[in-house]
Parts: sequence; C-alpha cells; structure tokens
Amino acid sequence: MPCHNKLVQPLLMDKQSLSGLIISKLFKQNSVYLQPSRQILQHPDSQVSDKGIEEKMDMVMWLESEEPLSNNFAETEYLSSSDPLKIGNITANPISANTTEEHTFQISPSPTLISEGFDDHYRCYTELLVDNVHIPDDEEFDTSNIDIAEQNEAHESESDDITLKDLLSNLALQIDSEKTCKFNINRRNIWDGARRAFLRKTYKATNRISVMFTDSSGNSEGAVDFGGPTREFLRLLMHHLQHTKLFEGPENRKTLSCDAQGMQNDDYYHAGQALAVSLVHGGTAPNFVSPVLYQCLVSDAKNANCSLVDVVDPDTRDMLQEIEDASSLETLQGLIQKHSTILSVAGCFRPLKSLNDKKELLEDIINWYIVGRTVPSLVRLKEGLKTLGVLQAMEIHKQLFEEAFIWVEHAITTDIINGMFNIQFSSSGSNHRLQEEHIIGYWRDYLQDSEGK
Repeated sequence: MPCHNKLVQPLLMDKQSLSGLIISKLFKQNSVYLQPSRQILQHPDSQVSDKGIEEKMDMVMWLESEEPLSNNFAETEYLSSSDPLKIGNITANPISANTTEEHTFQISPSPTLISEGFDDHYRCYTELLVDNVHIPDDEEFDTSNIDIAEQNEAHESESDDITLKDLLSNLALQIDSEKTCKFNINRRNIWDGARRAFLRKTYKATNRISVMFTDSSGNSEGAVDFGGPTREFLRLLMHHLQHTKLFEGPENRKTLSCDAQGMQNDDYYHAGQALAVSLVHGGTAPNFVSPVLYQCLVSDAKNANCSLVDVVDPDTRDMLQEIEDASSLETLQGLIQKHSTILSVAGCFRPLKSLNDKKELLEDIINWYIVGRTVPSLVRLKEGLKTLGVLQAMEIHKQLFEEAFIWVEHAITTDIINGMFNIQFSSSGSNHRLQEEHIIGYWRDYLQDSEGK
C-alpha cells in the first residue's frame, strides 16, 4: 500500500489477513484504484496492452497470497467482462466502453461479506499479479525525497516570514466592532470589575470592549475615546495579575502558585481569559511568565525543564540546597529523615542506597513543587487561554509567542523611542510646518547623542 513516496507491506496483527473488509476500513472515504503489473485476462474483442493499463492508473496496491502462486494462464479460469470482481465487501464492476481502447473497474461496496479466505476469482487475480511486482529503484526514492525536502524548506521559509503581530492581527479578526461589552472598572479594584464583566451572561469575548472608569467623571470609551480607556484597563489588569497571589516568584519570572481560594473562585480560569483578551484586543503583553511555566502552557508539563531557580518557597529551597550539598550517604539519609513530612507529601520519601541517588531525588522534588502541586491551577489557566483561540495559536507558534509571555531585557535604542511618538505636523507650506521640520532634526540629534552615552 502507498506510504509517502514508497510502497510498503501492511503490518497485520496475528491471525489477520488483508481482506476486503480491512481495505474498506482503510479507504472508506477515498477512491481505490487497482492496477495489476500485467493484464490479468484479455477479452476476446479487446486489444488492450499492458502498457496502456499502467499509464491510466494513479495508485498501485500490491496484494500477496500466502499460498504458492502460479503464473500459468492455462490454469486460470476465464473471468468475463460482465462478472463483478469481489474483494471482501468491495465489488469491482467492469465498465464496458464503446471502444476497445481501455477497460476500467468501478469500486462500490457490496451488500454481502465474503467469509474467511478469498473466492476463486480473487485467488486468480493474486496469482497473476504477484510475480510481476515492480519495486522502484533507490534513485527514484532519492529523487522523491529531494522534492519533498525542497517543499518542506519552502514551507519553513514561509513560516519564518510570519510575525507575532501578524498572528495577533489574524486573531483580532474575530472581534465584532459593531457589538460592545461594557466594563465598569474601578482603578482601585481592577480584578473585581474584570471578573464581574467576565461572569456576565451577556459577555462575549468577540465583542469590542467598552470601558467606563467609575472612579472618574466622564463617559465610556465608545463616546469619548476609541482605544484609550481599554488600553489603560488592560495594562492595569496585566499589572494586577503579575502581582496577584495566583502567581509567585520574581517580578519578571512568575510561576503558578497553589492558591486554594483562587481555585475555589475559579480565578485561574479568569486569569487565562484575561491574558487572551489582552493579547487579542490590543492590550499589554504579559511579559512576566517564567520559561518553565510557558513550556507547561504550550507543551506537556511532564517534559518541563524545572530548576532550583524557580523554587520560591524559602524553606523548600533551603531543604533542596542541603540535600544538594550532602557529601556522604549518612548525611543524605539524615536529611531524608529530617524532612520526611514534606517529602512524603511530595511522594519522594524513599530509602537511598547510594549518594548518586541524590540527583534523581532533587529532580523529583523540584518537578513536584513547580509542576505536580500546581496541575489543577495549570489546567484551569490553559482553559482560560483557549479564549479566542489564543492557546491553539501558542501551541502551533511556540517561539513567536515567547516574545509576548517571557520577559527579555532589551536595550533602549533611538529607533524604539522614535517609534513611540507619532509626529503631527502642521499643514504643508505653512510657517509652523517649516519650524517643526527644523525642530525635529534637533530632537533626533538629541536621541542619537543620548544613545551614545
């Protein structure tokens, strides 16, 4: 059967044969073309050549018989053009043509199944076929492999042209600007206003956000400003999540915590929802996620590369440091007994037979602290990130979304400062315009001089 650019022999289970039932399951939704390596039987009125048949077919499927096969036409029973050829629950009905240039078979399901073994007509078919199987040369395989490699390289080059901005712009196409969801926000309690809006029955993530700050006089964004209040709200929301109890660790390297109240209120789900909404609706990127947490979000958490740096709890960190510094087996066993309570909770309390077992023990404790104990929190956070298809895009474009989640220190350059400002000149030809163009040169000189210091 075909597999990529080769013909391979199907792998069957014990006491299983390549019957018509199996063929029907494999090609249930596709067309099946059968091409013998030579013409099986020739109709008396037909002058079809073997070469003509081979040029008409698109796919070859080789079938082998377990019994010794014969290639003698004298021993083969004649199969008339009007008799259907049955293979399992598939019937091949010959279609007669007005001319004698070709004969084809139409494959259709048969209402009756054939019992174990093949009928006489099918056995005759395999006897004529097996001795003339054509195996392509290695050169043919190499040529096909080269073509496939070139196609993959072209696809990868196209993927390299995609940026994070392009991905977020595509996700933003889901937003319906004609419909709005109102957020009544108090700057002193950003999270409460956001949760109330997310829990509202009429809330839809695809609707445009319209923010009204209740701690200031004025109107909502839709009547005053197109974008300002929403961007401020999303910026304050990301700042709140960065310093909330749902996450722990350094300011720009946060991992998940295990907060019971947050799990009870389903805050981890709403946190993931807020991250997705901020990215798609033009808000601030959450550049405070640690690399190990990001790896857990976009791939299997079991394969996360955890390290001692991500352990935040000082008592746990001191315990791990003591175990790592143990220089003898007796000292190591004493530490195991000393910290037996936390090791039992982590499922890592076990006797050690040599000092070499220390490394595996440390890895198990660190993986439990960072991943194992936070699995429920991680599951709910990922469910929230599925809002607007953000998590699915992250799993496909892992490296691109690192820019949005993982904080990386960048030097401030002149180009970055210039990009932060949008110059609004006066009308062309006016005296103000001439003065503004003159001043802009001094401004850019100042930026370049500051960058060089």
